[in-house]
Amino acid sequence: MVFKTIFRTSILKTLLVLVTLSVFSLSISAGTQSFTTLSGESVSYSELTSSPKTILFVWATWCPYCRTEIDELVKARPNLDGIKIYFVNTGEPKSKVKKFINSKKNYSGIDSQVILDEDSYIAQKFSVAGIPTYLFLKDSDLAKRSFFYNDDIVKQAFGSN
Repeated sequence: MVFKTIFRTSILKTLLVLVTLSVFSLSISAGTQSFTTLSGESVSYSELTSSPKTILFVWATWCPYCRTEIDELVKARPNLDGIKIYFVNTGEPKSKVKKFINSKKNYSGIDSQVILDEDSYIAQKFSVAGIPTYLFLKDSDLAKRSFFYNDDIVKQAFGSN
């Protein structure tokens, strides 16, 4: 009986330490985490999140809903002055993403906005439970989260544009 109590206590303490360390390391590494864009540029987590208004669109090529939503966001880009937009591909290799983006004629010019997050860091950081997910950041803080895009959601997140 005493052994079971000691054993359970040890396991609980170990789990608590591991969870604490993983959360602590995630918060420490956030500023130093960097990503590559589809065009080959390096972008830090701070650069992605530090604009006054940012949309992080988390997606994958295999997701049919993501393909629909990325079309909507690409069409809306010209009307979103003052808002940084990043298409954060989660968990896929560059070759697969590049092939998908290159197959779309109306996607020209977004290579520098396509972020390759092969380790799904951003999805983990913002507790993304499913894709597609829009993360609306205002002054580096999460202002709104949505599974689809429309003008009303942008206004709710950022106020009038």
